[in-house]
Amino acid sequence: MIFSSYLRTAALAVVLAILTLIPPSNAEHLTQTDFTSSISKGLWLVEFYSPYCPHCKRFAPTWDKVAKEKAPLVGISGFTMAQVNCIAQGDLCNTNGVTGYPQVMLFQDGKKLEDYSGDRTHDDLSSWIDKRVANYAQSSGLKSSSTSSVSHLNPEGEVLVLTPETFDKSLSEGPTFIKFYAPWLVAFALPSEVVLIVDRCGHCKKLAPVWAELATKTKGQVNIAEVNCEQYGALCKSQNIDGYPMLFFYNAGQKVDFRGGRKLEPLEQFVLRAVAPGVQPITAEEVDSVLQKESVFFLVLYTYSTPQSYLDNIDEAAKPLLGTPVVYKSRNPELFAKFKVDPAEGPVIIVVKDHEISPFSVLPLSAETTAPILGAFFQHHRIPTLQQLTAENFPDVMKHPAKPLVVLAAFDMENMSKTQLGEQIEKLTLTAKRWQTSAVRLTDTRPTIFVWMDGDRWGKWLKSMYGIKREDMPAVVIVDHSRLLYYDTDAGKARLQLERESIFAALESAYLGLLRPKHSENFVERTMRSMNDRVEYIGSSAWAHPFLTAGVVVGFLAGSLWLIRRIIDDDVPSGSYQPTRHQWKPSHRLD
Repeated sequence: MIFSSYLRTAALAVVLAILTLIPPSNAEHLTQTDFTSSISKGLWLVEFYSPYCPHCKRFAPTWDKVAKEKAPLVGISGFTMAQVNCIAQGDLCNTNGVTGYPQVMLFQDGKKLEDYSGDRTHDDLSSWIDKRVANYAQSSGLKSSSTSSVSHLNPEGEVLVLTPETFDKSLSEGPTFIKFYAPWLVAFALPSEVVLIVDRCGHCKKLAPVWAELATKTKGQVNIAEVNCEQYGALCKSQNIDGYPMLFFYNAGQKVDFRGGRKLEPLEQFVLRAVAPGVQPITAEEVDSVLQKESVFFLVLYTYSTPQSYLDNIDEAAKPLLGTPVVYKSRNPELFAKFKVDPAEGPVIIVVKDHEISPFSVLPLSAETTAPILGAFFQHHRIPTLQQLTAENFPDVMKHPAKPLVVLAAFDMENMSKTQLGEQIEKLTLTAKRWQTSAVRLTDTRPTIFVWMDGDRWGKWLKSMYGIKREDMPAVVIVDHSRLLYYDTDAGKARLQLERESIFAALESAYLGLLRPKHSENFVERTMRSMNDRVEYIGSSAWAHPFLTAGVVVGFLAGSLWLIRRIIDDDVPSGSYQPTRHQWKPSHRLD
């Protein structure tokens, strides 16, 4: 009994001695029971040590300080520091091949990656950890990104010729870029047995070889197709084709009218961006290059603990952008620091514009930021602070789905030096930035877009649409293109000036409905457009209510016959006018 009591006392003394030798630490302590389950997910740096080891004792303060500094990375990057006492957990240390103390091992998702072999100093260990955490964040982002294969598309690198029977099937296969065209050479047989060949669509003819080359360039990535509207008129009509050639990109139920350049380079750039993953991973090293190259991009900064549903919503909301602008994502702590975002406050989407490192806008992510909300945010901020308005980007600006007010400045570039133009553009850019950052209360649902135009090249259009004459340039107007209205004076009837105060006052009055607008169309044009709208409304109503329409038509015919019988002896001239279903507009319009 005495001997047994002595053994228990001695054992207790040994345990107490071991416990007192264990250095206090901010790192977790793992045992045989929880080791495997703990390190199965995430990045784990584990120190295997002995409480009796002099090297372990000297290393303990450094380990403890680094563990305390890196503690926030658990939720941000999935990085955890832990310890195993090899005196108490001998079998666990043997299983992991521990041969000396202290031995520091890095595990990723349950698998050992490497041993730490650097100096046991604070700076060396901390720097080593930061690099491994950044690599893990990047590799995890790549794994979770959308990488669905579309290699089955366009396997031969050739243009698909679509018919009404194959049209829907092609769209269901994946992204498809379609050219709707009319044959450029049409033959007519004359009575004299002479065949007359007429060139109907010169633009179609020029585009044909480019379209074939585009199909070759995008082999295995996207279907490049064409529809002959002379042969399949009903199909083209169903797609609202009102000119030739027209280019539409179809993907996942969405349809985008391409109005960019018709040369190979802009076409290929558009396609490659459109078929790229909706959200693309980015490294800290790549950001500087993107900042220089892109005038606008979105960056999703998320953490290890961000719910997957948040990322899924972002993927869905980014699809309509078709890669313009690009949406990037990263959970690299370096990028949180670079853009001065606190990762402890949760994931965010930042808008980067004008090649500046300071975020233009920041949207915190939560369960309430659904795909529709994210989509509206993307659309609201996708346009650069200031850009030149051209035929290529006209639809993106003037036909923006949010129906913005557009501040349009016109410059007589023929009579301006590059220095003068640069000064005016810089002045307008500063005005645009100040408005965008200070007037959100007025533009939450309807954005303001700032553009400038070459008044020499587009002088005729500017005069017909907004009454801007060359002698008035530089001139500025506020355009509401969704209603074909514009404002060229402020509330005091003074003509708008290219000055911040003048533009701000007019914008505020326009948003509050205090300005009297002018029409971009003359009386005849407005009348024709109104008639066209009425005809389209009648046509759509007739299609929706066929029986009611039939009754009205029968009643109208019966009434007409009765009236004709009453005035049969009168000489009444007759005629007809049938507007086309296509929207009427003069040929000189940019829109």
